[in-house]
Amino acid sequence: MIFKKLIKKVDFLLKRHIIVDNVQFSTEFKSRKLGGHMTTTTTLTKESKVLSALQEGRTLSSAQMKSFFGIGNPQAVIQSLRFKGYSIYLNTVTDTKNRTRRVYRLGTPSRAVIAAGYKALASS
Repeated sequence: MIFKKLIKKVDFLLKRHIIVDNVQFSTEFKSRKLGGHMTTTTTLTKESKVLSALQEGRTLSSAQMKSFFGIGNPQAVIQSLRFKGYSIYLNTVTDTKNRTRRVYRLGTPSRAVIAAGYKALASS
């Protein structure tokens, strides 16, 4: 019975692109009594869901973050991740019908950006 529930949960998480190899998530644990047995559920924060999607190599627009993860203010989540040291870039993408949209992606900073950061730290 418990094994079936676990399989269903893993299938659900895989379909939502939440589980990623070698990624640490911010989780909070809740324990509750269920039919005389103690169960523990893990809840992923919205920020960790966005981070795991970006680490998979996906690009996300603000509208996608709102609909997939239920985020009210995607720019605040991106800013929070940037303050934690992740280099997240906003790119403009054009499709075959010349429609443009702006998407976030996780990348590696250039040497100039790293040098500017060290200069800012040294001057403060």
